[in-house]
Amino acid sequence: MENKKRENDLKKSGKFLSGVCGCQGRQKMKLPRHVEHIGRMAHILIPIAKIDKEINQTTVRQRLYNFLESAFGGFTEDLLVWGLWGKEREAHVRITVSFKGKENIFLFLRVLGKVCHEMREKCLYLEMGEESYLVKPIRSKKLLL
Repeated sequence: MENKKRENDLKKSGKFLSGVCGCQGRQKMKLPRHVEHIGRMAHILIPIAKIDKEINQTTVRQRLYNFLESAFGGFTEDLLVWGLWGKEREAHVRITVSFKGKENIFLFLRVLGKVCHEMREKCLYLEMGEESYLVKPIRSKKLLL
């Protein structure tokens, strides 16, 4: 009861936005004016030993980061995330990007498939929303990066 009264007081004061954010199946939350919802997150793990592989005078890292910056306006990077797949323990770079809407998701997935192919990986680990995926290599005649 106390929380409802406080929420009503904040609404009257104009300190809450009229918009809401939230994910499917979750209760929607009103945001204060100074907080902007920028979308859903995706995390991709890239083997650190291969991200600096040079192809056509640029590295996979340079091309991927240029793509993420132009398509999504930026990204974050965590270094040295360890993963164990089968019997291989490997250091990864974890890249996080946010999607507002669905317009760039399929392009993002194609680029990851191309990156996977260029690095000669069997797959890349991807988390989007509350789901996880393995992105397998694709050959593309179009230059995606």
